[in-house]
Amino acid sequence: VREQVLGALHTYGATVVLVTHDQDEAMSVADRVAVLRAGRIVQEASPEVLYRHPVDLELARFVGEATVLRGEKVGTHARSGLGPVPISRHEEIPDGPVDLLLRPEQLELGPPTPERSFTVLRHRYHGHEAMTHVAGPDGIEIVVRHEPQVRSVPGDQVDVLVEGSAVAFSLPS
Repeated sequence: VREQVLGALHTYGATVVLVTHDQDEAMSVADRVAVLRAGRIVQEASPEVLYRHPVDLELARFVGEATVLRGEKVGTHARSGLGPVPISRHEEIPDGPVDLLLRPEQLELGPPTPERSFTVLRHRYHGHEAMTHVAGPDGIEIVVRHEPQVRSVPGDQVDVLVEGSAVAFSLPS
């Protein structure tokens, strides 16, 4: 029924305001989403911008799974437990300590390297995808979402590779 209603609304060019607490519904149905916190709009944008470039970590965690790592921004990258990570919108963030936001689909498993090795804690198969939880240096724990045919067992040694860029949030120096 949702698809039929959406089709009719688009056919007639109707504008609709949908108020929902269902995050999946808002992100999959809306052209624009406004997120309220304590009665105020925190961010209003397309679902993709909300997910890829949230204004703060609280919103990032609200609109999807978030891997957050501490890092040190230097220029266009940040040094982190995953090595140097490119930062989107790097010109908006001063050099210094940052929290880095990465989404599980931005991470890939690879063979361990002499520089970096993570230990598989658990692997969960979900049919259309799999989730592997790993622990690395400095107590870093990361969840990697990947194709289901990639298999690992607890205790395996892997590396975690970053695809794309992270969103950085400045921390007090």
